[in-house]
Amino acid sequence: THIEKLVVFINHKYRNTTWSPVIYQYRSLSYEELIALYSISDVALITPLRDSMNLIAKEFLATKWEKEGALILSEMAGAADELSEAIIIDPNNLEEISHSLNYCLQMSKEEQSLRISAMQARLIFYDIFKWSDDFLTCLRKTQKKPVSIGYQQSYPQAKSYLQ
Repeated sequence: THIEKLVVFINHKYRNTTWSPVIYQYRSLSYEELIALYSISDVALITPLRDSMNLIAKEFLATKWEKEGALILSEMAGAADELSEAIIIDPNNLEEISHSLNYCLQMSKEEQSLRISAMQARLIFYDIFKWSDDFLTCLRKTQKKPVSIGYQQSYPQAKSYLQ
């Protein structure tokens, strides 16, 4: 496929005896393998074209105890608002993606550490229990309340349908 040919080209051009820039795998990974890949990755490029839970971004951050690495995240991702220290991109803009990858690969260790530390601190605070509490609080605030729409004055017969 086109992707596989591109990966071969990039790896052939930029690899050395101990490093390949792209690890391309088209298969499922065990949890242990996935965590290991996250932890050794320099950059996570997460580009959903529509909103979803985006736990991948959070899993990637959870493995970064050395505070090294960078997260590039689609503006369409549900986590983009929460993870504002990530490099936020338009997933349809290939030039922006390319520039972001280049920026992240050249990012200083200090900047990586600052960004990752801020996102990890937010994830520790805003865990599933805090999220569910906030969600249920908002849900309670939106419970149905009687709404007066003024039909009773103009159309008295509508009153029986509204009750």
